[in-house]
Order: sequence, then structure tokens, then C-alpha cells
Amino acid sequence: MTRLYEVYLEYVQEEGPIELEPFLEQVVAGQHGEFSPEEIDDFIDEVLGAMIDNIRSKVDEAPYLEDMREEVEAETYARIKELKEKYGSGRK
Repeated sequence: MTRLYEVYLEYVQEEGPIELEPFLEQVVAGQHGEFSPEEIDDFIDEVLGAMIDNIRSKVDEAPYLEDMREEVEAETYARIKELKEKYGSGRK
């Protein structure tokens, strides 16, 4: 588990749920300490893994969702790519 993921989980535990992008905005603004773009990329990748695992778990629980799985996963990968470009090593 990355250091930033630990910070994220601690934040959620103390403050309640937060969407990923607002949290990343806080990270880039330095509200949770110093993190390099590469550390942010690693965190985003870790979140992606959790999201994909969750999608697959939902399909396992409700097989009728299988028809949507591929599309939802593709949308998730695309959104994560955007976040990495905006907040991770892709930002200028």
C-alpha cells in the first residue's frame, strides 16, 4: 500500500468519503504533505486496481451485469488516465 493511499484511507476514516478528484486536488495543493508526481501515479494505479476489483466483484455477485462490465471497465481506465495526466506525472 502506498503512503498516499494510507493518507487517503486515514482521511476517509476521519472526514468521511471524498471523491477521488477533489482528494487529488488537495494533494497537489500540498494539503496532505509532499508527494511527487510518480507517487501520485502510484496512488492512482492503486485506486484503479481497487475499482476494477470492485467492478468484477459486483459482476460475480450479479452475473446479469456482465454485459456492462467491459464498458464500465473501459470508462474507468479512461477516467484514471485523465486523472494521471491532470494530477500525476502527466501534469506540467
